[in-house]
Amino acid sequence: MVEVTSGSTGEPLKIKRTWRDLFYIKANDIRAFQQTGFRFYHRQVILKSSTETITRRHWFERFGILRKYSLSVTDSPEHNLTKLKEICPQHLHGYPNGLLEIAEFLRDRKETFTIPIICTGAEVMDQYMRQKISESFNTEVFDLYGAREVGNIAWECQSHQGMHINDDSMIVELLDENGQEVPDDAEGEIVVTHLDSFDYPFIRYRLDDRALRQGGRCPCGVDFSRLKSITGRDDARIRLPSGHWITGMVFQELRTVPWISAFRIVQDDPKFVRLQVVPKSTIQHEELEALVAQASDLMQG
Repeated sequence: MVEVTSGSTGEPLKIKRTWRDLFYIKANDIRAFQQTGFRFYHRQVILKSSTETITRRHWFERFGILRKYSLSVTDSPEHNLTKLKEICPQHLHGYPNGLLEIAEFLRDRKETFTIPIICTGAEVMDQYMRQKISESFNTEVFDLYGAREVGNIAWECQSHQGMHINDDSMIVELLDENGQEVPDDAEGEIVVTHLDSFDYPFIRYRLDDRALRQGGRCPCGVDFSRLKSITGRDDARIRLPSGHWITGMVFQELRTVPWISAFRIVQDDPKFVRLQVVPKSTIQHEELEALVAQASDLMQG
C-alpha cells in the first residue's frame, strides 16, 4: 500500500508500505499508549486535523477491542465536548492546541470532564498547555513524538522524566550544526534511521525537528535512551545578532500574560524580531512596555 505524508518537511512524500512495515509501526504505537496506562478494551478518541472520520471498523472492535472514534479540530470546542460526553472515552489523543481549546471551553464554563488518559502529539506542548489540559480533564497528560514516515519515535512514561526512544526499532541522533552528536541536555536536530522499514528505507532521515537529549536512567526502569523534550521545528528558531540561535519556545511564557489572546513571533532580519499580539481588550501603554521588557528578557535567557 502507499501512504502520503503531510509535507511538513517539504514536499509530500509517497511511501510504499508492506503489511510487515505497518505491523511494526502499529506495535510501537500500542506500546507507547500502554506505557501511559492504555489498555486494549479502552475506548479511544482521536482528535484529528481534518473532518475525516473513521468509517471502516475492524472485526475485533465488535468485541470491544481497540475501539476508535474520531473528532476534528475544525469543529467547535462545544461540539467536540458534546461528542466526548457521549462516547465517554478512557483515552483521548490529539493535537495540544485542539485539546487546549476544549480545556479552555470547559474552564470558561467552570466545568471539568474527567478522561483517565490524555496523550498529545504532532505539535510541541509547553507547560502552560499541559497544565490547562490536565486541570480541565482531571488527568495526567502524556506527550508522544512521531512522524508519518516512521511512526512513533518516542513516548513519555508515567515517571514524566523525558521521552523514551524506541531504540529497538530505530536509531535517533541529535546533531549540532557540524553534524556531530550533541551531549546530554544540549539541543540538536533530529535524524532518524528506521530499522523496520523493509520496502522503503529511511536512513539518517532529517525530520527538521529539534530536541534536547536526556541523560541518565529513568526511574520507571526502561533502559531506552531518552529525549528531554521536543523544542520545535528547525525553521522555528530565532537567530540573535550574536549569531546564536534560540528556540521560539522561550516565548511560551507570554501565554500567561492575562490580556494576550494570541501572539506570534516574526523575524525578517537577524537584527530585529517582531512580536505581534492580539489583545483581549484595550491595553495601557505601561502594559505594552512591560511586555516588551519581558520579551527582551526571555531572548537574553
